[in-house]
Amino acid sequence: MWINDLKEKLQPELQGAKVFSGAAVTGAQAPYVVLRGISTTPDILTLEAQPTAWGYMWGAYCVGGSPEASYNLAVAAVQALQGRWAGDSLLSCEIAYTGLRVEGLYESLVQIDVQQGRIQ
Repeated sequence: MWINDLKEKLQPELQGAKVFSGAAVTGAQAPYVVLRGISTTPDILTLEAQPTAWGYMWGAYCVGGSPEASYNLAVAAVQALQGRWAGDSLLSCEIAYTGLRVEGLYESLVQIDVQQGRIQ
């Protein structure tokens, strides 16, 4: 399962919120979601502090113009992904935090746990 698999599942469900992989484009307007891998081994970093090993956890950083807007976007992301299959992986979601102020906007994080394997 790849980040684009998540993006394809999420984008049609968010009614106008743009979904980005890795980072939002410069000047992106809220609401939007940024999908990034969450390193489960934070002690393994490159010289630029970039993780070199990804586990089976992704983050959907849900950005809105208010704490409520970012929370509502996070809830929509969970509803779109929870219990869905992406390739041979089952997705399990939880909201890690809500309403964190970042650069004049508000962010809520949805953690997406990927359970690989499927009985055929």
